[in-house]
Amino acid sequence: MSADAIVHEYLEPGTDVWKKIASEFGPEVLDADGVVDRKKLGQIVFRYPEKRSRLETIIHPPVLKRLAQEAEHFRAEGSGVLILEIPLLVETSSLRLVEKVLVVTAEQETQIDRLEKRYGISREEAILRIKSQLPMSEKVKVADWVVSTEGTLRRTKEQVDRVWRAVQELLAQPK
Repeated sequence: MSADAIVHEYLEPGTDVWKKIASEFGPEVLDADGVVDRKKLGQIVFRYPEKRSRLETIIHPPVLKRLAQEAEHFRAEGSGVLILEIPLLVETSSLRLVEKVLVVTAEQETQIDRLEKRYGISREEAILRIKSQLPMSEKVKVADWVVSTEGTLRRTKEQVDRVWRAVQELLAQPK
């Protein structure tokens, strides 16, 4: 389950989150169809920390509530592995939702390059987004596993395979 996918769902016109964002940030963050334009919203909230804080108070509670409900439901159903993809896990104090933490890392220059390409934003905007989060060094401190995406795709896959084997070993242990 992806926190970002939930956010996308909650940004759809008519949802409570959408209504609050439209009210708080005005029609300039909506496109012609009334959909939240994430790029425009990002340009505002990553330049003005107080506006980012306001957006976070709108988005984080319902998203974290949904993730907690999904985790609770999963645990009640039985065994297996539930993967929660939560980019702001540490920043939102959501460690209680998970039993183990995998942090995926990349050097800042790589992060900037990827953000520019993925979202079509400027270098300055990419840097603002990165600076709005905890430093990677802080996230790594809470990690049970770390996967670096700096090397080749093959190297990244090897690291992921190693983590998956560790997860399987944990599942095989009697409780």
